Amino acid sequence: MSERQGVPTEIDPATYAAMFEGHQDVPVAISGVCGRVVRGRHEDDFAMLAFASGRRLAWVTGADGLHAMLGRPPADIVLGIGKDRAWLHEKLAEGMRWKLIVMPQAACTRADWRGVFAMIETQYPELAAKLRAWREAVQDRALASRIEPALVTAEVKDNPGHPAHMSIERYRDCEDTKVNARLFLWHSLGLNQHFKGDGWAVDPLTGARVQEYLTANVMLAGIPEHRLIDLRLESSKIAQPI
Repeated sequence: MSERQGVPTEIDPATYAAMFEGHQDVPVAISGVCGRVVRGRHEDDFAMLAFASGRRLAWVTGADGLHAMLGRPPADIVLGIGKDRAWLHEKLAEGMRWKLIVMPQAACTRADWRGVFAMIETQYPELAAKLRAWREAVQDRALASRIEPALVTAEVKDNPGHPAHMSIERYRDCEDTKVNARLFLWHSLGLNQHFKGDGWAVDPLTGARVQEYLTANVMLAGIPEHRLIDLRLESSKIAQPI
């Protein structure tokens, strides 16, 4: 349940879309929906929850995170996923566009350690036994801090073709250690050094805690009731980076 005051109002994606466009009053708190900000240049880029090659899971924010987006300028919504203005201007110059996917919360699993391993069982069955052996060890946050920094740079973690990237295939065949298990979770599932495993994330714009979830990276056509909302960003209306 959200940490916001008040009893959450249960809504569906269509109701949220109406709130977002300003066509419906916004309650103090909402529940029943999750969402994800996605980017792309072409319509085909928005066919799946995450277009990253080989990614089987997608991170989504909970209803409280979606509530915080209501009334925010589109640029602030994109910056709220942890990006900066320099990156935003660079991507706009490349022709990038953004949309907000809203889906029923029932399609998502809370992103605490219990939920992470439940998703591993269903989405990575060929690796589940190997990872299960390190379930307790990888929850030690000190383990993530001891990983060699060169192994978790953007160049490595965001590039499945990099020789140091711990892909599904590489993890399947590598030495069975807790460090390799943690690297796989970092590179292939996105559990970086900030992941606490309690099901909460921090909104970088406000510092407020918001619920986070995981769901299977599927075609949007397979998600009943979902809504895709255009985030209309204009470079001229976004402050230049200092």
